[in-house]
Amino acid sequence: MNEIEEVKTKVPELVKVVNELTIKDDVSNGQASILLSTIREMEKNVKNYILAEPKKAKDAASKALKDLTDKFYKPLEECEGMIRLKMNQFIMIENARREKLEADLREKQAKEQKKLEKENKKSGNIMPVFVPPPVVIQKVTVANATYRDNWSAEVVDMMELLKAIVGRAAPLDCIIPNEIYLNGIARATKKECDLFIGVKCVNNRSVVSR
Repeated sequence: MNEIEEVKTKVPELVKVVNELTIKDDVSNGQASILLSTIREMEKNVKNYILAEPKKAKDAASKALKDLTDKFYKPLEECEGMIRLKMNQFIMIENARREKLEADLREKQAKEQKKLEKENKKSGNIMPVFVPPPVVIQKVTVANATYRDNWSAEVVDMMELLKAIVGRAAPLDCIIPNEIYLNGIARATKKECDLFIGVKCVNNRSVVSR
């Protein structure tokens, strides 16, 4: 059985496996990673087969090649996307659980440290006491994955940002007026006046009909 025939045989079974796949622990995450590698290898075999066909043969067998793409390559791409989604969902949940566990352990260590220091001081012992910090818990990652960083800004304290702008520690470009909100107030006011400091209510009259 050549590689293409093997793909044709395995794809329907593979789609079923991926649809039923549940990632709930490190073991199933590792199995998903192996499955992902298998899918990517099968995708490469199909793509190489299509690219290797001579142009005349491609023209003559264009329908067969299209069927090969539609029936086998596209489902493989969908399976790859589905596995990545499931793995990423597991990783987000699992890493959040591990971060909380690590935070709880650090909090426990801090309390024990404080308790020992208090007991040490009470007993008159001048030797310092030290509770070892908890072991850093390893984060889960996706094997065989390519990452793309998507950086964005998140305003966590608007008042502090405004203070920074007023104090010229941040540029005015950091904020834009909420014109939808301001125009709503202007329509309700219906007179030329100062709506707020630095904001005027103006009427730009236009011709509707003659």
